[in-house]
Amino acid sequence: MAQINWRWCRKCQGLFFGGFSGVCPAGLTHDMSGSGDYELQDQAGDLGQHNWRWCHKCSGLFFAGNPTTGWCPAGGGHEHMPSSDYSLQNSGQTQSDWRWCHKCQGLFFAANPSTGYCPSGGGHDFTGSDNYHLSIVS
Repeated sequence: MAQINWRWCRKCQGLFFGGFSGVCPAGLTHDMSGSGDYELQDQAGDLGQHNWRWCHKCSGLFFAGNPTTGWCPAGGGHEHMPSSDYSLQNSGQTQSDWRWCHKCQGLFFAANPSTGYCPSGGGHDFTGSDNYHLSIVS
């Protein structure tokens, strides 16, 4: 099953669920102006990388498969209850250059000149990240 209404934040470069304003590490709420409508898969058994979760505090997408839940801009670590288990692809006919930040565990768009604002401080760092591909609905 696919879920739409995932958006890119032009301030922090992160991906967040557009149904909630969330907390942006660049200050105040996320800014989805100029963003497409991204679609994430939450089907068990597909071939993507699983354990990507929605944080109910900041509305961001983060990887929950590591011992740490990273840094949440709303304070502390990300919290994924309740959240679907989303999967991301590292190939396909979709928009590439989405990367995992090993500092905050979040997903961000890395094709812009700036790597955005990481809640752990400074810009996002995609050392060790795959190149993820997201489907754009509109």
